Amino acid sequence: MKTRRRIVYAAVLVALFALLVGSGAAAAQEPAPPTPVPHLIAPAGEAPQSPDAGTVTAHDAWTGDSTWAYRDWFFPGETITYVVGVNNTTGSNKNITLAYTVYGPDGEFIDGGAAWTYNLTTGPGIVGWGIQYIVPAGHGGYHTLVGNVTYQGNTTTAYSPGHLVYGSASWNHLFDDLFEWTSDFSNWSAKQTDSGDLHYDPSATIVGTQGLAVVIDDNKPLYLLDETPWSEWTYSAAFFFDPNSIVMKNGNIHNIFVERDGAGLLINIVQFRRYANAYQLRFQTRTDSAKYVNTPWQTIGDGPHRLTIGWSAATGPGYKNGSYTFGIEPYPNVGGSWWWSKYNIDNDTRRIDSVLLGPSSGIDKQTRGTYFLDGFDSWR
Repeated sequence: MKTRRRIVYAAVLVALFALLVGSGAAAAQEPAPPTPVPHLIAPAGEAPQSPDAGTVTAHDAWTGDSTWAYRDWFFPGETITYVVGVNNTTGSNKNITLAYTVYGPDGEFIDGGAAWTYNLTTGPGIVGWGIQYIVPAGHGGYHTLVGNVTYQGNTTTAYSPGHLVYGSASWNHLFDDLFEWTSDFSNWSAKQTDSGDLHYDPSATIVGTQGLAVVIDDNKPLYLLDETPWSEWTYSAAFFFDPNSIVMKNGNIHNIFVERDGAGLLINIVQFRRYANAYQLRFQTRTDSAKYVNTPWQTIGDGPHRLTIGWSAATGPGYKNGSYTFGIEPYPNVGGSWWWSKYNIDNDTRRIDSVLLGPSSGIDKQTRGTYFLDGFDSWR
């Protein structure tokens, strides 16, 4: 059944690709370009008077977080602020055309097309004009913001120092859901929401403008299924998780993320538990002998974390060079991140064909409340 579905899916992709090439259509989930918001960088009296006196030029370009604070690294799903500084030395308001273009690590256009272009009136002095957007998945690497300012027919350009985006790249991206622009889970292969207990919610936001609320009010499984992986011998994923003070009895444990093979066998698992009145996480992976190799249980705080899972099968029988990496990073990064790796696993027969995000099994009757997931990204 899955093979037939993949053949049909591949045919649809080919047809869709031909349609996009022919029409130049934008991606279905791209939101409308945001509206620029002026942000004063320096008073008018501090604007340089030489050699650009009496004109309007591009002064600089940089990136910031959702609060406009300078930042040069981001995770998919986070809010990024693109800022172009405009230097107006004329002493009065002037009309300009301002264009933002963002290039990815392979020179590809990022965030909605070749450029966002706006006709604006900018005041005297150095003023930063900024637009905010959600960092997309599938473009991991260094990005560059280019700002073009056109005044009276003359165009000047400013380049940002560059910013780093973590996660999947254009060449290895598999699937993502940043929980921003859809609300019906139609991009997932299947879902188990228990009449809305799993739902998009602005109050569940960890990054961006909304997240995934997981309401546990009974023992029924809640998950989103992705079948994009296809007999993958290497698989990585990252997502955000916040316990949100969920009530659990000591000893309660359940799976919050699972990677399976084509027969539905659990290969990799992220488990969540309550122990000694604290929340804990661990990762486990299945070997060829059907045993699980585990990381230690790690105590985490009652707040957002970014979890990163990297896994690969051994290259062949007897090589025993399979590996995993598991990372837990408090978010925003305030120190105290934990990483585990192992490189001598006998697992050459293991493959990944599907993943489940959410509490898919093991919920105890003493576990009740709501926790949050956000910013899911996966790659080979």
